[in-house]
Amino acid sequence: MKAARSRSDLVGLVRDSAEPERIETRLAADRGAIRGDRLLTATEVAHMLSISPKSIYRYATEGRLPYIKIESNLRFERQEIFDWLEAKRFFVLLRSYWV
Repeated sequence: MKAARSRSDLVGLVRDSAEPERIETRLAADRGAIRGDRLLTATEVAHMLSISPKSIYRYATEGRLPYIKIESNLRFERQEIFDWLEAKRFFVLLRSYWV
């Protein structure tokens, strides 16, 4: 005959079964933080790029800068901004005049 489980035993079982989901959620959040997925405001992006927030809004609305719209707010992913900057990089080719 099995002994009846107490309420604390049952709560412990439920807690233990939910723990892997909580751990996975925390790990996913940590991975996002490591990748730099925190959303930035236009002011933060403007500060990063040393330009005005007004220019950031203009670039975004013209489709020149990637953004996420949350209700009426524009937000920017840090990695997408870095990728956008890398795509805008201009390399100067030096020519040798001593040929």
